[in-house]
Amino acid sequence: MFCPKCGTNVPEGSKFCESCGNNMQQSEQSVHQVSPQESPKPTYNPNPAPAYQPQPRPQPAPAYQNNTVNIVDPRDKPYGIGGWFGSIFLSSIPIVGFILLLVWAFGSNTNKNKKNWAIAMLIFWVIAIVLGIVLYASVMAALGGFIDQLGNLEDFMG
Repeated sequence: MFCPKCGTNVPEGSKFCESCGNNMQQSEQSVHQVSPQESPKPTYNPNPAPAYQPQPRPQPAPAYQNNTVNIVDPRDKPYGIGGWFGSIFLSSIPIVGFILLLVWAFGSNTNKNKKNWAIAMLIFWVIAIVLGIVLYASVMAALGGFIDQLGNLEDFMG
């Protein structure tokens, strides 16, 4: 059986057309009322409407429309003068300062400014230690050379 509205082939006994939604029971009644000489010819629709029409999903409201309070992360606050003074003082203590720099640099609850400063100070310490080792080695080599020359001088004089 064909739908008289869109021409889609509809299974027998269907109440509605799967393509356009036309009431097929009313169509059957109208077909029975038509004289046998005038049988309705189905029309061909090359683009039938899809049977499933997806509904748009509701979008969540933007954050600024919700009645929520924007919580400021305390790690983003500017670091005060007293905090910097204490940090610099504590970091100048030889072993404790190094441990504190490690905690501040790699801790998760540290102020971001202090964290960046602690990382920079650790890099500075590594550079200073490497330069200190190089300077110590060069001074010791020069001093050793000087002592060797003094030994050779005594052999020459004596």
